[in-house]
Amino acid sequence: MIVKALAVFCARTEWRAATKGHDPVLDSFDFFDLHLTNLLMEGVSRTWERFLKELQEHNSHQLTLLSQSLSSERADMAKRLLAVNNSLERTPYNSGTHLFLHRVDCEPEESKTFRRDLALAMSEVVNVDTTASAQVRFDRLRAIADRLGSDRSEDIRWRARVLDVRQHVQFDAHEIVDATKQVEQVYSGSDGKSGGQKQKLAATCMAAALRYQLANPGATIPQFATVVVDEAFDRSDPDFTEAALNVFRELGFQIIVATPGKMVQTIEPYVGGAVWVYAKRGDRSNAVPLRYDEALGRIDYSPLTADKTKADGAFAV
Repeated sequence: MIVKALAVFCARTEWRAATKGHDPVLDSFDFFDLHLTNLLMEGVSRTWERFLKELQEHNSHQLTLLSQSLSSERADMAKRLLAVNNSLERTPYNSGTHLFLHRVDCEPEESKTFRRDLALAMSEVVNVDTTASAQVRFDRLRAIADRLGSDRSEDIRWRARVLDVRQHVQFDAHEIVDATKQVEQVYSGSDGKSGGQKQKLAATCMAAALRYQLANPGATIPQFATVVVDEAFDRSDPDFTEAALNVFRELGFQIIVATPGKMVQTIEPYVGGAVWVYAKRGDRSNAVPLRYDEALGRIDYSPLTADKTKADGAFAV
């Protein structure tokens, strides 16, 4: 009889949270007995009053925080985009042109539905003093909370889609003529563009975003201008490497590049010094500073030719 009563209690979906994971077995009797004792001592009317208070105050506060967080992230994205566009405006793209990133809304319908459900739940804060209205609000809140807290794979993917506002927008790059402010070209993705165009577009946007992150407001060069990249260009073609280095140099960055020897010829005109790093026995690294000829734009490799054991290594330039 006791086990049957516990089973009935545990089977009620609306009481599932109160079970705290306990199964309807005799071993759980002490837990359920304590729960019943607390209800009887506190009184159903007091429990109901506390439930209404939690429903109106605590849960509404949590919903408000979530809604404000989503709105704040959208506003922050717009603010950051404005700053990046200000940086791009000072960054030559082609002769007499610059880029402007245009945000395109692509929020999925399920995200819009979630925000409507959230707004509806928040609007029901008042007038939940009856059993029916409290039940409606509680069911709506539980549906939202259950899905947000679910560990099912489909709900985890859904949660990422509705909460990550970065997935709700995409960007087109408009090439603007400096003199007329007219749109010369629109780059939507990278379809139909040559390899060099795609790479130049990516390098320009990346460098402008970095300058926004590292420069003081209104500054033309970054406050902290050193960027360290590890083998960033070892699989890139020379067009991308040159485009990236040109943009970074124009924006005032100092780049420290660790790269295999095969890439040195491409980046050599952009460096101001080099160090050859090698290992003799494999248990320690050694470094050989190499002189850089500013006039010729070349590195002096003579220290390497004097010692063949230094031939197998990499550059830091």
